[in-house]
Amino acid sequence: MMMNAEADFAFGALFAKRAAEAGVLYSSTDGDQYGVLKRLADEVAGWGFDLVMFGNIKGYLDRRANPVSIIPEADSRNLSYTMSAAYTDGTKLNIEMALIANVYGGRPIKLGMLGPRAERVAQVPDLFDLAELWDGGLPLVDYLIGAEPGGGVFIIGHSNDPYRRDMMRYYKLGNGPFYLFYRPYHLCHVEAVSTALQMLQSRWPLMQAVKAHTEVIAYAKVPLEADRTLDGIGGFACYGLIKPQPVHDGLPICLAVGARLNRAIGQDQRIALSDVHFSDTSELDLYARAQAIARAAE
Repeated sequence: MMMNAEADFAFGALFAKRAAEAGVLYSSTDGDQYGVLKRLADEVAGWGFDLVMFGNIKGYLDRRANPVSIIPEADSRNLSYTMSAAYTDGTKLNIEMALIANVYGGRPIKLGMLGPRAERVAQVPDLFDLAELWDGGLPLVDYLIGAEPGGGVFIIGHSNDPYRRDMMRYYKLGNGPFYLFYRPYHLCHVEAVSTALQMLQSRWPLMQAVKAHTEVIAYAKVPLEADRTLDGIGGFACYGLIKPQPVHDGLPICLAVGARLNRAIGQDQRIALSDVHFSDTSELDLYARAQAIARAAE
């Protein structure tokens, strides 16, 4: 069971392949947003709805957040400074939504997603022009800023079935054809045990994000001088934005730690893989193997 979203996103395809070869199971866990979304999606799809959008609800976003600026907030929540910076600058959010996108073949509406501000999750159908944005095929991934319920996730389902739409009106979920389903909380490690029980009892993983539909690319948090060594997720140098595959030459945010810049990069500019070099290429090689496995699974 993998409880580290970043490692799961970067190397999950390779880990799942090795697990299968060894005759054991590999799975992402319940409790974090992507695992909770997977369980909710299993229900919504099982009820006969098309999956239109997976959504996260985020309290705030500051692309400039770093392990020093975040100290008061991190201390108030008893979090590490790096972890709290990764939450606040949006990198963790982008990785979480990339994980669920890679399960379902989903895609962001644009680089980094839209992320409109809202007061409550019920506003989703008004904030996204779903009839225009969704093509009737694979789902979208996005998020809200500042909406209640603050720890929740949501899914938009779709149905044009006349009987189902009559029943949804009767159950006070609207006229359709787009319907909002949400859960107001995610409980992280408290819920993770449910994944363990599922794997032990049914021999079935909750979630394996083993396809390469999206990537999360590094962007400069501040102006970066040549020869600077990047400090990775939740650091001072860069944040990550989700982008549909194929990604040409972008530096995956999960590989940004320890990479040294070959040239200066402007604030909010994309960092290319060709812009950096590595003193130790073992992780880069491992990542390349994982990506090759993920592409083969398409």
